[in-house]
Amino acid sequence: MTDGAMTPALGANYLANPDPDPFDEDEAIAQFRTSYPVLATGLGIVPGYRFEPELTEGYRWGRLYPGGKAAPSTVGVGISERTALRVSSAQARSSVSGASW
Repeated sequence: MTDGAMTPALGANYLANPDPDPFDEDEAIAQFRTSYPVLATGLGIVPGYRFEPELTEGYRWGRLYPGGKAAPSTVGVGISERTALRVSSAQARSSVSGASW
């Protein structure tokens, strides 16, 4: 489940919009609009959260913010490149590791 395409679906919901073209800065900026997000139901493995991977290299910051506007009761978590977020049901905390955290 470490595949970037799978990561968003782990939460309660995810943005179903197509990924931005990494070579089109205008398209990436347009994703910050609150009218942008199209939410879909995720797998719910981590209930109450929405994950957005590959924030910087994939020009995906604009997907993180309007998702919070569309579903304010869901916590949006951005995961940068070469970074992992470990969540355990045995503990009430998480830890991050990797080069970009």
